[in-house]
Amino acid sequence: MLRLPFAASSFVVLLAIAAPLLSACSGASSTPPLSSSSLQSSPDFARAPRAKKNCKSRLYVSSYKLDYVAIYCTKGTNQAPIGKITDGIDGPEGAAVDAKGNLYVTNTSNNTVTEYAPGGTKPSFTYSADLNYPAGVAVDGQQNVYVTNLTPGSLVVFAQGSNTPSEDLTGLMYPIDVALDASGDAYVTVYTAGYGNGNVIRYKAGSTKAKNLGIVTDAPGGITLDKSGDIVTADQRLPGVLVFPPGKTSPSETFATNALDPDPVALDRSELQAYVGDAVGNAVYVYDYSSGKLVDTITDGVDGPNGLALYPPAPL
Repeated sequence: MLRLPFAASSFVVLLAIAAPLLSACSGASSTPPLSSSSLQSSPDFARAPRAKKNCKSRLYVSSYKLDYVAIYCTKGTNQAPIGKITDGIDGPEGAAVDAKGNLYVTNTSNNTVTEYAPGGTKPSFTYSADLNYPAGVAVDGQQNVYVTNLTPGSLVVFAQGSNTPSEDLTGLMYPIDVALDASGDAYVTVYTAGYGNGNVIRYKAGSTKAKNLGIVTDAPGGITLDKSGDIVTADQRLPGVLVFPPGKTSPSETFATNALDPDPVALDRSELQAYVGDAVGNAVYVYDYSSGKLVDTITDGVDGPNGLALYPPAPL
């Protein structure tokens, strides 16, 4: 969703922009960071050009501490990266892929969102107007780009390829992540006053007024929705990732309880698997979405995973 996730990402970002607050909210990583040089020298990374051509389904991971977006094939277990994106990346947190395959990355350290064409590693467009510590990012069916600003808290909306916001919804309390449904409604995870806990709010399509959905978490994190309309959101202070059926304020399912700081969460296109970034444990965990069973752990090239995106993306 770094995004206090943005989710766990946000906790890292807080450390960077609000040390006193972060010290109260998150812990330090217990895993030594992987170096960029060790990744580049690995045999798997050296074979990246060939591997990328044969990879039809990809995972993008924003590693805040390593300052790049790593690219993986979703096929396999404990995968090594097949490539990475560094151009335009500066403190990467949120990540999203649209239906055309464009990748969007929030760069918290330089207040931009960089867009990359399918297969590209250099920005095809950069959004920057009204952005201040951007965290979460999502894209609707018309390719409008939604971005959460950590502080001052707001939700900024851009038309595709325009650096002039079409909406700038202010007054939010430290918004972490944003997700969209098929109707164009925007769901945002936010802190409550005093950072005591978190809520999920919703903006109906075309509305500038948010509704509190009554969903409470200890520390808001990443968010997505499945095809049934269930809200899938991470609680960074645990117990993990929670699934809320439409209109419900109690979760029907909980998974990712093994994570130290679950933050970004994403579903694959078929919604058979859920991917969760652990910003403190420095891993991306893959779960069977129906059972919550852990099926894969990705650690190579991961340090501070505050954003996840999958291609092809799950449908809105």
